[in-house]
Amino acid sequence: MVYTEDGEFLCSWGETGYSPGQFRSLHALAMDDEGQLYVVDRANNRVQIFRPNGTFVAQWTHFGRPSGIFFDDHGKIYVSDSESDNIQNPGYEMGIRNWRRQNRMGALF
Repeated sequence: MVYTEDGEFLCSWGETGYSPGQFRSLHALAMDDEGQLYVVDRANNRVQIFRPNGTFVAQWTHFGRPSGIFFDDHGKIYVSDSESDNIQNPGYEMGIRNWRRQNRMGALF
């Protein structure tokens, strides 16, 4: 749900499910310096990215069970993940991963 600074309701989005814009277990939220909202959906093993008006931008699905997200002052994104392994997500290990944002669409490098 989105509210003004005065508490006036503006909009909401999302519902239970598996598709983009749907959620099963919201675990963490973070907003970047461009106003995009990053939603950690732990049960769907992903991070979804939305514009402030709720428009779906992208999703990152290379997680086992993401549980937290943080942006530092240098453009790095940290995501904690407790269940990645070489069987679920080949090439990834459990722990904290970090990336730099390449563009507004949430691409990683």
